[in-house]
Order: sequence, then C-alpha cells, then structure tokens
Amino acid sequence: PAYVGIVAEALAEILGVDATDVERATEANFRRLFLGTGDPPPVVAYGLKGGLYVNVTGACTNACVFCSRLRRDRVIFGHNLALAVDPTAGEMVAAVRDTAAGGVFDEIVFCGYGEPAARVREIVEAAAELRSLGLPLRLNTNGQGNLVNERNIVPELASVFDSVSISLNAPDADTYARLCRPDAGARAFPAVLDFIRLAAASPMETTVTAVA
Repeated sequence: PAYVGIVAEALAEILGVDATDVERATEANFRRLFLGTGDPPPVVAYGLKGGLYVNVTGACTNACVFCSRLRRDRVIFGHNLALAVDPTAGEMVAAVRDTAAGGVFDEIVFCGYGEPAARVREIVEAAAELRSLGLPLRLNTNGQGNLVNERNIVPELASVFDSVSISLNAPDADTYARLCRPDAGARAFPAVLDFIRLAAASPMETTVTAVA
C-alpha cells in the first residue's frame, strides 16, 4: 500500500496524463465495480492532462475506426462524456467557470465526443465569454467545419481561439476514407486540407495531428 502513490505516478507518465487523472479513474472504476454505483453523471466541462476540456457535442461527421466514441464505455479517466443533449453556450460557460474555480489549468480546450465546429455559433459565443478567464483557448477539430457549415468559418474561430488542433490522420484520400469513414465521403479529405491551409494562414497556432 505504501507504493500506491508511486504506481499512480508511473501509470500517469506511461499514459501521458496527470496523477490526479489516474486517481479519478481508479476511484470511478472502484465505485462501479465494487459498489455498483454505475457511471458518474455526464459532464460538460472536465479536467484532464492539466487542461480544462469542454464537452461540446456527442455528434460527429466521422465514424473513425479508432474512436472511443463508438465503444460502449464513454467514461474517460472518470469523466462521463455521454451527453444526452448538447449544452448551450451558456451552459458551457457556466460549467467551465465552475470547473476552473476548483483547480489550476493550462488551457481551455473545446472538443467533445463529436465535432465541435459543427456548432460554430455556440463555441464562438462561449469562447468569447471565457476569454475573461485569461487562459489560452484551443479548438480540437476534424477539420470539416467549413464543409459542414458551407462557408469559411476560420475567421470566426480566429477571433476567439488562440490555437487549433486538426485531426488529419491519413496521408491520402483513400486512407482517410478507410480510417475516418466521413459522412461527406470523397469531399471530406480535400475539405480538411483546405481547412488546414486556411487555419495555418490565420493568427491561430495550427497543429495537424495523426493517431499512432
């Protein structure tokens, strides 16, 4: 038992999270397994890896083969991300403010179990209000925001977000279609590339990512 803390720290390092994330996940698993409490209530804002994450939506324009959204268990490190209804901008702001009051965070990240840019009006409204917290604002997106909204939304995003992380995940259209299985079919990959170019030309710090 004296080594439990050391084990938690080692697990956190291996998983790329904080020790508090391991502690929260362990407690949630204990309560479900031994006490039969079931899943914790769904959350709109939650802490993870030192960031304050906003659970924007459960709906997505992709059905990626690697996505945990498609698995039955949607509890991530003790946070239940299975929203019954997408939160309003006001609900996102209130949840972030409540969560921010209970800890120290490096940034605010708009993400969710789906595609947040599909709700561009709500995330821009919420992000504009949350700038008063003084934390960097980042958007995690699959890069299909322009395609979904049928217009260039990058200027709107750049007006409130400091950075954007775009999930590319494939070097070509065929691989993207196989891995990400987009609703838009063949139109998706070139739309993502176009979004990347526009974001990179904007004031936002732009990162393009791929899963291992």
